[in-house]
Amino acid sequence: MAKVFKFALITSKGILLNNLMYTCSKAIKEQWFHHAELYGPSLIPAIYSTETTEVIKVIHDGEVLIANMLPARAFSFNIILPINDRETS
Repeated sequence: MAKVFKFALITSKGILLNNLMYTCSKAIKEQWFHHAELYGPSLIPAIYSTETTEVIKVIHDGEVLIANMLPARAFSFNIILPINDRETS
């Protein structure tokens, strides 16, 4: 089972990784998603298996947390990135 390290994006809808949304109890308890709604998305280190999309591990304050995938109907992709992250023509 191959493990992959990648940065996930904390948004107002959840933790976005590979076009899927995840959540964990610490994110809910500490209101990560509300913070992202107020101040914009932020990156968090994540580890996932190439064999399953059901769970990922995120690293926060030196702690490895298990995040579970949200059902597709629970989110939409209307995520607005800060202006310096957008492509300019």
